[in-house]
Amino acid sequence: MTTPPLPYDKDHQGVELPGTRRPGQTGIYRRRGFEDRLRSFPESRPHIRTVYDAFKHGVNLGPNNPMLGRRPWDPVTKTFGPYEWQTYQQVSDRVNQFGAGLAHIHNTHVQGLDTTEEAVQGWRLGLWSINRAEWTIASTAGVLYNVVSVGLYDSLGPEAVVYGITHSECPVVVCSGK
Repeated sequence: MTTPPLPYDKDHQGVELPGTRRPGQTGIYRRRGFEDRLRSFPESRPHIRTVYDAFKHGVNLGPNNPMLGRRPWDPVTKTFGPYEWQTYQQVSDRVNQFGAGLAHIHNTHVQGLDTTEEAVQGWRLGLWSINRAEWTIASTAGVLYNVVSVGLYDSLGPEAVVYGITHSECPVVVCSGK
């Protein structure tokens, strides 16, 4: 797959609202065409009410379209290669599989045998990773299984990671390999 072209003018997406800029701060920006109101849901797509609804809508519209791309690093040439894409359907399959694995880990190792809705609803999943496709898959799997994602960033120091895990009471943390 090749990199898809942008279907819009990337330099004219947001509009600064007049009178919202403050010293040392930017103004408030809204999407062009919606400067006067906030949109909760797309009016033309009443079936989309959640982040997961939007994801599934994308899968249904174009299961074979590119969704997540990465450019592998070649340590020999010290350059990035061409994009390698996963389709919406491939990502959806990975989200479902990963989410089922998270539910299994939670139900058998964290929550024990209590699989009631009250016990499983809204538990926290720590995501400790640089930006990468797997982070998106883990986060979307959390949305699918009603898990609250907690971003953990080592760039803020080890104390911040410990604080994030402790404060949110994360029973499970997903980490990247580095």
